[in-house]
Order: sequence, then C-alpha cells, then structure tokens
Amino acid sequence: MRTIGTFVAYLAFGLALSPFASAGPSATLTSRADGDLTNPQGAPIKSPNAVYGHPVPRTNAERFRRGLGPAPPKRRNNRSPLKARSSPTPCTVTTGVISVVQDSTNGYLTSTANSFGEYGFTTSLDSALRVSLCPTDDSPFVITPLNGPFLSFPYLGFVTGFANTDPDLKAGSANYAYLTGTILTAAHATPAELPNAFTAASGVAESIESSVWSMDVNGVLSAAWVNRDGSSQTYSLYYVPSSAAFALVGDYNAFSSNFGAAFLATFALVADS
Repeated sequence: MRTIGTFVAYLAFGLALSPFASAGPSATLTSRADGDLTNPQGAPIKSPNAVYGHPVPRTNAERFRRGLGPAPPKRRNNRSPLKARSSPTPCTVTTGVISVVQDSTNGYLTSTANSFGEYGFTTSLDSALRVSLCPTDDSPFVITPLNGPFLSFPYLGFVTGFANTDPDLKAGSANYAYLTGTILTAAHATPAELPNAFTAASGVAESIESSVWSMDVNGVLSAAWVNRDGSSQTYSLYYVPSSAAFALVGDYNAFSSNFGAAFLATFALVADS
C-alpha cells in the first residue's frame, strides 16, 4: 500500500519538525541573522513608538509617581462634611539619568530603543534617558522617562521574554524579562498581559510589570519581579549584546546556556544637582 506508506512517512517527518514534538518554549527558536534568540524572527510588524499623548494622571498618587505636582483642588458644590482620607506615602520627586556599568564599561541607559521596543546602552551622556522617580521606603515605585521614545507607554517596566516557558523568573529557568516601555501596573501586582512597546512592535502578547523599582541610599536601583503565585524576588539586571538590550534574568547559567553570554549590569541614579 504505497499511499499509506507515503502518508506515514510524511506524518513522521512533520512530527519531527513540529514545535510540539518536545517540551519547551512556546516560541520557535530559529537563529536570527544577528544571533538573537530572545526576540521574534523577522522585522517587527510596526514601530513601537506611540501616536498618542501621555495619559492624564487621575490621582495625586499617580502624579507624584510621574514626578508631577499635586492636581489643583476641585470645587465642591455641596456642603456635606469632608471625610478623612488616607494620603499616599510622602516621597521626594527626583530627576536625573541612570548610569550603567556593564562588562567593565561605564555608560548610561539610552533614550532610544531597539526595533522591538527594548531599552539599551549608550556611552554618551547626550543620548542618556532622563527620568523622574519618587522613591518610597515601604513600596516599589515606578520610573518615568522624560525624553523616552514611547508616548503611549510612559513607564520604565519589564515585559516577559518571547522565548519564556511561562511568566515566572526562578532558579533553574532560562526565563527573562526585557526592559521596555509599559503602562502603569500596581505595586506587588502579578504579571499581566497589558499594553507595552514590545507587543506594539512585534504583535506578540506578553506580560508586564512596572511598579518594581527600589533604590538604596547610594542611588543604586534594583528591580523585583513578582511571579504568578505572588512571590517576589529582586533579580539581577544583564545587558544582552545579541539584542542590544537589558533584561532581568532569574538564573544566569540557564539563560546563557540557552541564549548566549550576557553581562551583569548595575543601574544607579545620577540625580540632577
């Protein structure tokens, strides 16, 4: 039965090529010409640069996080007694640039992004990303770019990797999260598929977090990723040369075995004087 034999042969060949033939990332990892396995193959479907203006902050807490002053008081037409309301934790709005040390090279977080909407590295102060932040001691905060490329994604956050097996960062996993432009997410929130520059550029839905930052007394910035079960841990930042971008990495050995070398990076705020 030649017809049956031919069908079986084609079926076996197809299963061997299928991405479902073995367990692994949901994305098919085909080597790009630039050697980058962490982003989708081919050119982005459109520019991640947004066409909309910054969304108007609706609360003073959000205005403070974005480095703005309080909103003007609203006029009240009724004469009912005012009820006491809790206030956001006081903080001091600070602006400046983010210095970066990676692979023994001093530089800055750049004000531009790669074609997938991921922030990278520059040695030029003129090309550095200017930011505003309002750090607090008791909760992670957001960082707002002041001269960044994304109007619709006005926060400096993280997006889960295209080649991840799930949204979690943990030991033994090669998962990662790239630094990109995002919308606002709440402190301690778990990963959620929300608008971000990577998805705008690639058309690939991924999860984000933006209220993840903390800063020590020396201005060194750290980021803590929250997993789906609510557990949170501060992870190291790495510069990934193949994509020219920064990423949070849960396990460097697992990451580098899958995607190649990356360089440990230290972020620190250089505040305006």
